[in-house]
Amino acid sequence: MTHIPIILTQHAEDAAVLWERRRRAVDAPHYNTMYLARLDEQLEAHLDGLRIAGAAGWEEAVAAFKEIGGGGEMFTLSTLAFGQDDPALIQSVIELIKADPNAFLGPAASGIGWLHQSKLSGKVSPLLLSDDLIARALGVGGCALHRVDPGKQLTVFLDDPPGVKRRAVRLAGEIGRVGLLPCIQELCHDTDAETAYWATWSAVLLGDRGEALDQLLQIATGDSAKAQDALGVALPAMGFEAGCNWLNAQPVEATTTKITGYGILGDAGAVPWLIEQMADDDLAQIAGESYALITGADLEKDDLDRDIPDGALDGPNDDPTDDDVDLGANENLAWASADHVASHWRGIRARFGSGSYILGRPAGVDTWRDCFANGYQRQRRVAATWLAVSEPAAPLGNWKVPVFRSWPR
Repeated sequence: MTHIPIILTQHAEDAAVLWERRRRAVDAPHYNTMYLARLDEQLEAHLDGLRIAGAAGWEEAVAAFKEIGGGGEMFTLSTLAFGQDDPALIQSVIELIKADPNAFLGPAASGIGWLHQSKLSGKVSPLLLSDDLIARALGVGGCALHRVDPGKQLTVFLDDPPGVKRRAVRLAGEIGRVGLLPCIQELCHDTDAETAYWATWSAVLLGDRGEALDQLLQIATGDSAKAQDALGVALPAMGFEAGCNWLNAQPVEATTTKITGYGILGDAGAVPWLIEQMADDDLAQIAGESYALITGADLEKDDLDRDIPDGALDGPNDDPTDDDVDLGANENLAWASADHVASHWRGIRARFGSGSYILGRPAGVDTWRDCFANGYQRQRRVAATWLAVSEPAAPLGNWKVPVFRSWPR
């Protein structure tokens, strides 16, 4: 079959760009599964173009990686390699990862996660049994994305060097391996800070409501990059009443923690206070997000937003000397209008009593599941966490999995 080189080049370039866009989209506040499906189908179309081209498609993907060397290019290579029955291709991916494991392991694991499990038979198990630490780390990452339990091997991975151990300890929490809780609790004090964090995170998911939960709460109130993530697990683990009491006791300067926390807990009683915060330009977006999570309102569709304030900036700017090219976490959140939201709340507040709510309904297993199925990505993450802490032996729902109308590919 004849292939047009310029078309293959375009497939490789677009696949990498779309993966980078998707990497941001899975945790973005304005994406839900419908929007994610559209993005996924675009990405899959370019990957399929490379697959159909066979060896020529693989060579084009390799050339793109060698020229650009980004995460998107590694994702493309990994997906192509694991989608074929050629161990040599997988080994070549592993060798390329070794150039910079910190940069490439995640995208390569994402390539495994992109494929349906039916396409991976006999391809991940050899990685888990390999003497090569990079191969083992890649295998553990692939298991994590598919929420697959590697069995007895997981205990072995907990004794591996940090590169494997930290992903394995996180995996234990993600798949609900409650029998490993004592081992995980020991690793909460690991000398590697990243391993210690994920051990603490996993211990709480697995049912620790003592020391590990206390540690996670300390992280949640600090200035660490993990603070938001820690808060998202700690509050559901505490439960509604204890979580509200903890938030209420936080100092005045912890306003952002309180705003986000009341949304996670679904505390309708905090809505009037949230509305007050919307008058502050620095707080309007996150206060609006919490209001939406509690009530089910859509700030833009329900005309509850306002214009972006003059001088507001969250993410990249026009300064060519600024290395920050990532969008801010709240870049795509609407700017809540305190007046409009207050009027909206007056119209619906009779529906709300005491207790926890999510998307306008009393929180519980059914409403968490409905939110996970139909909510926006950050709402889905909250719902997945509530479901996981309510049943520690259950896996943490993965809000990042590909959304296809025609799996398996």
